[in-house]
Amino acid sequence: MASSNLTSFYQSIVAELERRRRAVGIPMERMSDLAGTADRSYAKLLAPESASGRIGNWKTLQLVLDVLFPDGVEVRLTPLRPGAEPMNSGTRKAIIEAAVSFDATTLPDHMRNLQMLSCKARLESTPPTRRKAIASKAARARWAKFREAKRAFAQDLRPQPESP
Repeated sequence: MASSNLTSFYQSIVAELERRRRAVGIPMERMSDLAGTADRSYAKLLAPESASGRIGNWKTLQLVLDVLFPDGVEVRLTPLRPGAEPMNSGTRKAIIEAAVSFDATTLPDHMRNLQMLSCKARLESTPPTRRKAIASKAARARWAKFREAKRAFAQDLRPQPESP
């Protein structure tokens, strides 16, 4: 989206939604799920001028509002103070940067960390006898696969009968 299509009104609403999300402590990844919108649609609302960004429609903004303000909101429109400039993309960017924590990990790193945490939790919650049964079953499957490959290899080495 071209930034000329963005209004300061939209930017102000989205900036306030992001401030509230951070204050409530909801991870950005969960916002779209909680609002019942498409994956990562909340992140796209925050950066509509990017290549994958979108300007949210009123229905989507209402869904996000319902998540962040379950008791409802009261909207007040007040005129700008004399000499104050409307929000521009630089101001919007400063608000978002202040609100969003910047983590250096990439998505694959993040997913790997989540996987390690889930493995650790599963390990701690599974009793030792069950872990032993799972490991034994995995070992039997590995050896069965090895034996099958060995048999197939041995069969390939046998002399084939000659055809008449």
